[in-house]
Amino acid sequence: MAVGAVALVLVAAGCGSGDGGADSSEASNRDRRPTTETRTGTDALPTACELITEADAASAFGEPVTAGTQGRDECWWSTANDLKTVNVIRRTDDVATWRSGYRNDFWTPNQFGDEGYTGKVFNSVVFRIGDTQYEINVVYSTRGDPAKVVQGLAETVVSRLGR
Repeated sequence: MAVGAVALVLVAAGCGSGDGGADSSEASNRDRRPTTETRTGTDALPTACELITEADAASAFGEPVTAGTQGRDECWWSTANDLKTVNVIRRTDDVATWRSGYRNDFWTPNQFGDEGYTGKVFNSVVFRIGDTQYEINVVYSTRGDPAKVVQGLAETVVSRLGR
């Protein structure tokens, strides 16, 4: 339950004006800028905004999206008035600790990554590949099928990770 509550708090925290502000736009542009640097470790992995792009979110929601928090390890997209939001988070927490948060009645195992879970209460998919964990959350404050959307976006993320 604690992990589900954390996911809800994280999703609620991302629901703001949706305007993204100049700072988040600048961060978004920095994260998307091509680089010739060699990335290593978790830096070698795609950024959160490379895992779910603006086009991915707009396609999944069927309408334009605006940027929220845009960073290396977390990325938010939302529709007008935050009626639909998605975020993806990348972490490198201790795997045993991560796993203990999902082995309960609120999550069911899924096929994503080396180990993954789908929320029964929240429209969230979490999975890990090696020691890196990924979390995708979708919230709708309007009609639609957020469970279907989160599954589709999880498939997109996994494919971008080469799985």
